[in-house]
Amino acid sequence: MFNFKNKSAAATSQDKVYMTGEEKLEGMLADIKTAAHSSDAVMVVAFFHDQFTLLRDEMDEQGVAYRFFDLLHQRYETVNAAGNQMVRVMLLPYEVLKGMSSGFGEEKSGEVAVIVAGHHPKLETDELVLAFAQALKRKVVITFYQSFEDELLKVFGGERIQQLMITLGLVKGEAISHPMVTNSIRTAQEKLGERIVSDLPAGSEPEWFRSNISTK
Repeated sequence: MFNFKNKSAAATSQDKVYMTGEEKLEGMLADIKTAAHSSDAVMVVAFFHDQFTLLRDEMDEQGVAYRFFDLLHQRYETVNAAGNQMVRVMLLPYEVLKGMSSGFGEEKSGEVAVIVAGHHPKLETDELVLAFAQALKRKVVITFYQSFEDELLKVFGGERIQQLMITLGLVKGEAISHPMVTNSIRTAQEKLGERIVSDLPAGSEPEWFRSNISTK
């Protein structure tokens, strides 16, 4: 994996970009399991309901002990935990972050891994993750997982970049992680911002694009 981290005073942030959505999901699940053993807490964030449901189903099937926030009933549920097992993984819809970005009191020790299922097309929504990480007042490692099949990258030449990566020798299951990639994604979000005509809720990224982006 090409791995170059972009560091700031508040948190360490990086992008992992995979060739396909399937590889992205596999990479996320592998990193969730690793972080569950190496970090004090793991926050898995999904911007869209289809991402949230897919992650919940996969973690169920793979026996990952986790808690998730049920938006419908406004409560946390625990899955696959045995007895008094400490549950370190929490699956959160991004809407919850809005109410968790005002600070958590005194600074604490220990590392928190924040694993995000892709960037939100709208930059301001995406930045809720950073605000949340800063509010934790702990060492936080944020990783955004993207694929060239995701709508955001497809709109800005994802297929062309995908072919370039194949030419350069990127193999199946490998991820790209580099500040240039992060900067390119942010630039794509900034350009997209000029075409956003509304911010209607959507269950998936493609639906969000159909509902909120001008085609003119």
